[in-house]
Amino acid sequence: MTVADRVLLVLLCGGLGTLYAALWQPPIAAQEAEIRVRGETVRIVALDTPQRIRIEGAEGTSVLDVADHRIRFVDGPCRNRICIHTGWLSHTGDGTACIPNRVSLSLLGGEGVDAVSF
Repeated sequence: MTVADRVLLVLLCGGLGTLYAALWQPPIAAQEAEIRVRGETVRIVALDTPQRIRIEGAEGTSVLDVADHRIRFVDGPCRNRICIHTGWLSHTGDGTACIPNRVSLSLLGGEGVDAVSF
């Protein structure tokens, strides 16, 4: 490795660190949650009001809980309970789904740069 190669490597590493620091942004708190069944939006829920929501899906009823500007699945008809184990969601862009029941949840709100718009 020549001196020029080492200088180039140092500049590239420094440039990557600078880009990361300049473009990274902390997670943005979500304002709303979009609930979809079979790909169709059935409800948009504000996360500022504590509530329990029951959504009828393909296999049965999924239950969601909203509290402290967060939302999560608390019950569902699925076997593995992956949607429930995901836990609380609170940041814009977060999402989960109960695949067997065909119920999905996406968090909306806030401004920021995501991978698509970047």
